Amino acid sequence: MDVYVEASRILQTVLSKRASIKTQVYSSLIQNKKALYAVVCEVLKNAPILKQIAGQCEGFLRDKQLKHDEHLALVLLYEHMFGRGVRGRFKVFMARHKTGLHAACERLKIEAGPTVSA
Repeated sequence: MDVYVEASRILQTVLSKRASIKTQVYSSLIQNKKALYAVVCEVLKNAPILKQIAGQCEGFLRDKQLKHDEHLALVLLYEHMFGRGVRGRFKVFMARHKTGLHAACERLKIEAGPTVSA
C-alpha cells in the first residue's frame, strides 16, 4: 500500500471526525507507522498554508492523477515542500507541477511581507 494514499485516507477520516489519528495509523497496514503518524500530523499542522499554495497553483488540484482528492494533494504538497520529497508513482506528477508550486509559494511569501525575528 502507498504511504501517500494511506495518509490521505487517514486525513479524510480524521477531518470528518470518525476516528482519531492514532487509531487510524496503528490499524493501518503500512509498516513504518511512526513515519505515517508524523506525515499525518505535519499535514494537519500545515494545512492552511498548504491549501493556499495548492489553490494558487494552476491545475494542481484538477490534475487527473489526483482524482479530485484534496487530501492526497495536501500530503504530496507537504512532502514536496517541507518533507523529504515525493517518491514512487507521484514523483513525475510533482515534477510536472514543480515550477507552479514554487511560484505560488514565492507569491505567498511576498504577500506576507517581511517578518521581524527577535
